[in-house]
Amino acid sequence: MLGPSRVLRARAVRRAALVVALAAGGIHAVLAQYAVPADEAAAVLFEEGLAAFEDADYRRALDYFERVYERRPVHTRTTAALVMAGKALYRSGEYARCLDLLRDFERQYPASRYGSEAGRLRVYAEVQLEHAEARRAAVKLGVALPMNPEDRAVTQAMFNGIRLAVRERNGAGDDLVRLVFHDTEHSVQGARRAVSALADQGVDAIIGPLYSEEAVGAAAEAERNSVVMVAPLATEAEITAGRRYVFQANPTIARRGAYLARWAVEERGLAKVGIVADRNDELSSEMAEGFYRESVRIGADVVYYARVYSPPDWSRLTALVGPEVLGAADAVFLAVHADRDREARRLAAEAVRQLATLEQPPHLLGSEAFGGISLENALRNVEITYVDTYDATDTGMDLRRFERRFREISRGDEPGRVALVGYDVAGFLLNLLLDDSIPSLIRRLEQAGPYQGLGTRMDFTGGQRNEAMFLYHVSVEGTRRAR
Repeated sequence: MLGPSRVLRARAVRRAALVVALAAGGIHAVLAQYAVPADEAAAVLFEEGLAAFEDADYRRALDYFERVYERRPVHTRTTAALVMAGKALYRSGEYARCLDLLRDFERQYPASRYGSEAGRLRVYAEVQLEHAEARRAAVKLGVALPMNPEDRAVTQAMFNGIRLAVRERNGAGDDLVRLVFHDTEHSVQGARRAVSALADQGVDAIIGPLYSEEAVGAAAEAERNSVVMVAPLATEAEITAGRRYVFQANPTIARRGAYLARWAVEERGLAKVGIVADRNDELSSEMAEGFYRESVRIGADVVYYARVYSPPDWSRLTALVGPEVLGAADAVFLAVHADRDREARRLAAEAVRQLATLEQPPHLLGSEAFGGISLENALRNVEITYVDTYDATDTGMDLRRFERRFREISRGDEPGRVALVGYDVAGFLLNLLLDDSIPSLIRRLEQAGPYQGLGTRMDFTGGQRNEAMFLYHVSVEGTRRAR
C-alpha cells in the first residue's frame, strides 16, 4: 500500500486538472489556508475524495469529504471539504441537502476564502431545486391499456387521442403534463399490476383499462391506492359500485334506458310506457331494466313489459305481443341489441316496421341501433327517438384540427370513435387536474358540470357514472340531434 506522501504526489496532477476544470465551469476549487493545524490523515482523505469526484463517483466523494470536515479540531482541509461536499451533493442532484450544507458553511465560516464560491454554488442549487419542484408539480397522467396484438390497434388509437390532448395542454415546450404508460396485458391481474405500478409512480389520475372485466379488477386497485381512475369505454356497473375513486366515462347500459325514460315521461309527457326486450340478450335486458326502474321511480304507468326470445322475434312483434297490447302505450322502449352494428340496425328496422302497422303507433324509443334507420314515406306516421353516447358530426374547426393532427402522429390513420373518446376523456381530466382551485380531484369531477368534447359528453354531478348523452329524432326528413 502507498504511503501518505506517495498518495499525495500521485494525486497532484489530477487535482490540478480538476481545479482547472472547475474554474472553467465557474466553480473555483482553490484550497484555502487558515491559521489552523494541518491534519495529514485528513489530507489523504481529501485527495481520495477529489479522485472520486474526478471519476464522477459523487457518492464515494461525498463520503470522503464528510469524513474530512467532521474531523476535530478544525484543520486546513475543513472548509475546502465542506465546499467540495456541497459540489458532490449538487452533482448528485441532492439540491436540498446541498443548500443545507452551504447555508451551514456560510453561518460557521463567514470570512472563508471559499465564501464567494459557496455563494455561487448555493444560487445554482436554489435554481435547480425550484426546477425540480416544478417538475414534480407537473401533472402525471397514467394510462393503462393492453398491448397484446389483438388490441394494439384500439390501444394505439386511444393512446394517440390522449397524446393529442396532452400536447395541447403542454403547448410550446411547457412540461405541464407527463404521460406514464403501463400495459394491462389484457388480463385482470395485468390490469391490477398496471394500476398498482402507476400509483407507485405517483400519477394524479389514470385513464383505462379498456374492457369491463379488466376495469373491475383495476378499480379495486385504484380504490386501494386512493388514485382516481376513469374507465373510458367499459360499461359494467360493477366497476364503480361502492367506489369513491373510480369513474366511468361511458354511460352504463342501464343508464341509457333510464335517460330515455326520463325524457319520455318528464319532458314529453308520455305517461303510459311499454317495454320490449330480448330475454336472452344480456345488454338488451339491462337496457330494459334501466328504463323500467326509472319509469317506476318517476311515476310512469308501465302498461306492459314484453319479452322476445331470439333476434328473429323482433320481426314478428305484433304476432308475439299482440297489436292491442303494443298500441296501449304512448311510448314503447324497444331494447334492441346485437353484437354487430349492422345486425343491430337490421333488427331495429324490423321492429319499427312491425310497430308501423298499428293504427296509431306509439312513440318509439331505442338505443344507437336506431341510428341507421331510414324512414320512407310508408312509415311517415312513425316517430322515433333514440339515445347515443357518441356524436362526431360537428364540422367545426376544432374537429378538423384534431383529425389533421391525429393523421400526423398516426402516419395517416383516420381517427375513429376510440381516438375521439381518448382525446375527450383526457381533455376533460386535464382541465380539472390543471385547475387546483378545489383541492380534491374527486370534488372537481363531481362539481365540474357538463363537458362537451369533440365526440362525447361528460357529466359526473350525479355520481361516479357519466350521465351525459345525445338524443336524436328520426323522421322521413332524416335524423337530427335533439340535444
